Amino acid sequence: MYIEPIDQGNAWQVKDVDITKLTTDDYAQIREWLMTKLIVVFKNQPKDTYAYGKLIHNIGYGKTGVASEGSISNQESCFWNGNAERLVEYYKPDPNGGQGSLGKMSEWYRRKYNYPEDFADDPIGFPIQRVTGQKDKDEVPGGIFGKGKLLWHSNLNGIRMADGVSLQGWEGCVDTSTEFLNTARCRADMDPELLKALHTAYGEYRISPDQWSPEIDIVQKAGMNWGAGRFRAWVLQTNRAGTQGIFFNPLNSAKLFGDVDDLWNTVYDHYFNNEYLYVHWWEPGDIVLMDQLLTLHQRGQHDPEILAHRVLHRYEFRLSNYDMWMQKNNVIIPGRVTRDSE
Repeated sequence: MYIEPIDQGNAWQVKDVDITKLTTDDYAQIREWLMTKLIVVFKNQPKDTYAYGKLIHNIGYGKTGVASEGSISNQESCFWNGNAERLVEYYKPDPNGGQGSLGKMSEWYRRKYNYPEDFADDPIGFPIQRVTGQKDKDEVPGGIFGKGKLLWHSNLNGIRMADGVSLQGWEGCVDTSTEFLNTARCRADMDPELLKALHTAYGEYRISPDQWSPEIDIVQKAGMNWGAGRFRAWVLQTNRAGTQGIFFNPLNSAKLFGDVDDLWNTVYDHYFNNEYLYVHWWEPGDIVLMDQLLTLHQRGQHDPEILAHRVLHRYEFRLSNYDMWMQKNNVIIPGRVTRDSE
């Protein structure tokens, strides 16, 4: 198993690998690669939801370390199994054609964490989250973000959110794409004088899905907005492995503060540059891992016909952002400098 750059290092592909045969040492190596390269790609992989779940469990940081309880941090939202069967009645359609409502999920949320090894005899039953516009015979959505635009966004919609996200191509995904922005390469190319000035710059954010997913289902939006508040983060960020990049999520009601003239446009114009873009064209079985502290991603196509058939699987996990790491490293004192420059 080794790794090669794609698009001048905007992403890196793991070569000579089969995700169904990974060892403990392989998982540790993949986690290290992800934290230093930020976007890690697996192509030509078997369509195997169980092996995908094992991969994420074994690189995510849980309650007591990597590969522990909670290493897949969004299991409470993994409402489906590998056969696309619903594991919980999480949504009730409106018979009159309205938006519908959340079902009763209290029992689901009280269940214990699902360890992959507990599903060795029932691998297809391991829970996953689906991203798709498919609906079942009862018109119940078969996944999240089922329609419309999904513009530049990060999973770090709050200072305590998981900073790792993964996607797996499943079906209806051929000739469709997801775009990724690598901010480490962006920062490395930045003018030294601008970089120096940005050491006092910070942003203020509030989760605003209407801005980056304007047609999001009202039920999903309600869940995302629950408990959401404003938070601040330095523009210049360094992850736990020492990889340096930028955190700027302009579509989350962002405001920027700092000592740079026309700060917003200066950062935006340098940041959103095709030179730092990786476009992944999906094949079934493909997996993309991303460090969401230092990357953004967006949907490549928004055609309702495509979204009604395309299925991607999705997991969240923690890389740097455990034990309140983001919160401790983003105590903003205006006029002072970022932690990584001290």
